Amino acid sequence: MKGTKLFSAISTAAVLCSVMSVLPVQTVCAEPVELFSDDFEDGNSCGWASHGDAATVSLTTDQAHSGKSSMFITDREQDWQGAECSKVGYFYAGESYSCSMWFYYDDASGNSSQTFQLGYKYVQNGETRYGSVGQVNAEKGEWSELKANVTFPADCTGITLYTQCSDTDLPYYIDDCSATGEKHEASDAEGFSYDFDDGKVADWYGRSCDIKVSDKMAHSGDYSLYTSNRSDLWMSPAVDCTLYCKPGGYYSFSCWVA
Repeated sequence: MKGTKLFSAISTAAVLCSVMSVLPVQTVCAEPVELFSDDFEDGNSCGWASHGDAATVSLTTDQAHSGKSSMFITDREQDWQGAECSKVGYFYAGESYSCSMWFYYDDASGNSSQTFQLGYKYVQNGETRYGSVGQVNAEKGEWSELKANVTFPADCTGITLYTQCSDTDLPYYIDDCSATGEKHEASDAEGFSYDFDDGKVADWYGRSCDIKVSDKMAHSGDYSLYTSNRSDLWMSPAVDCTLYCKPGGYYSFSCWVA
């Protein structure tokens, strides 16, 4: 019986039949190119979500800098709360980029002008740190572009962009977030693969659950890893990927589950 294929960016798989990961090998294109352009068209959030639990982030067609859609940020309680988006795989430690984002507001409670900021958070030496890309002084009722150059710190990982506004009650819109810089091309290289066809669980272990190799179901070959006696979501098979996954790396994971 065949299983269903799952893709994930996590290092511990859940219940599975077989699993394989691919580790991209990075090469750099020297000429600056557009790395991404988040325009929020066709119902696509482009990975942007709430930065801060209180903020509500949603797609809207009420306003747009280009096209028909933008992202609307409201229900903020702190100035740093806004929208955020991970740019892992686009931004790299120690490198420089040119960034652009457009802001708009027209709320009746807002001042005639308002400062918006684009910041970034990252992990360095095991700690979450913050930096600034730039800011723009926007006029009410007009789209305003924040355009700035930024160089990210060396040895940082997990670079995530986020927006903020000093007026904590002000709802606002963002659109057309983009960046240019040197592109890192990825070519696939095999990292690890488990098919359990030798009848062994290999390096896998159960997180408060039972696991065993079974011949009753398989996606390929004759065997799979069977998990039982689970009573919570986190109780699942696990494997240590320390030898394959390094800090700052960008990985693709694949597994089959039934």
